[in-house]
Amino acid sequence: MIIRNHTIQKVVLGCLLAFSSGQALAETEYRGVNMPAGVAISAIQDAAEMGVNMVRYQLSRAEGANDETEAEYLEALEDQLDYLEDLFPFFESLGIKLVIDHHTPPKRFGDCGTELPPFPQAAVFCNASLQQTFLEGWRRIMTRVTQSAYMDLIIGFELLSEPPVGASSPAGVLEWPEFAQAIANVIREYNSDKPLIMNSEYANPNKLRDALLLSSVGPVIYGVNFYPCPDFANQDGTTVYHYPSNSSSCKKGTAQVIIKKGKKKGQVKKGTNTGFWKAGLTKAQKWAKKHNVDLVVGEFAVSRHAPDAEAAQYLSDMMELFELIGFHYYSLHAIGDDPKWDPRIDADGQLSETQRKAALEAFFALN
Repeated sequence: MIIRNHTIQKVVLGCLLAFSSGQALAETEYRGVNMPAGVAISAIQDAAEMGVNMVRYQLSRAEGANDETEAEYLEALEDQLDYLEDLFPFFESLGIKLVIDHHTPPKRFGDCGTELPPFPQAAVFCNASLQQTFLEGWRRIMTRVTQSAYMDLIIGFELLSEPPVGASSPAGVLEWPEFAQAIANVIREYNSDKPLIMNSEYANPNKLRDALLLSSVGPVIYGVNFYPCPDFANQDGTTVYHYPSNSSSCKKGTAQVIIKKGKKKGQVKKGTNTGFWKAGLTKAQKWAKKHNVDLVVGEFAVSRHAPDAEAAQYLSDMMELFELIGFHYYSLHAIGDDPKWDPRIDADGQLSETQRKAALEAFFALN
């Protein structure tokens, strides 16, 4: 159900949260979107009008990143930080907080890295020199951010997005989470109190485990990304998949994840869903409760090529589940980046008032 009256939406979700208070980790505090380095001012303004109160700002590299030298990588990062510093007052004027996500490691999947399944490996997990360059990148980020007048905008530092660790790292190269501990130590040289965002391998909810717990680095929040029903969510317009009927990865019944009545109201139904819907997020929730830590969803999304009404329902179902589980924040991928994922853009590639956008606005109104 997609509720577009914001007052009713708050009441309905408030009631659900009240019934599931024994299950939820916490009350969701931030609802927002991902944005790439160099994002246009117009995209930020549109996101603000949609009601977001946070942005996961990706210091990211795409075209040519596999072939950059380490010096070129750091130079590009400095340019991105110049632009981010210019944006700080604009984000502040809109009341939008920021998570700084050092999204792309040097060489990306070039050098010794590979994008081949089942274990894609970024070059930073097979080259010790690249790990030192990534740490130097964090030193430059922290120097610039902590010397600015806008530290109050920052609500977290994300160590590395979707760590593409591969099957194993060669001798002399830190594996995850040892590399994460090294990153955290560098950040804490500059700031001691802002939360760190620590992702599981590939940001997979099923890969949260005790070895990921960082030590002696202050507050840490643990992150996952959430892309269930990949045939539906990732469609490219050549074959139409529906939600939830004819997608092999999202069988009929998957959408019905929340018990609506009785003593178990607000909990996830057993046996009616597959993959991440139940096994992933509820496993992550139990792990977080065991260790008394918060969770975030760094990314979730659906392609503009998906049937719009069904895509809106898919987003709504996910966000309802995020609220019930109690993620500290969740952030859509993405506005102002690849138009495939931008909720402002319809199946024809035009800016439009899509139903996907309306579904997001209904939840962003809770901010």
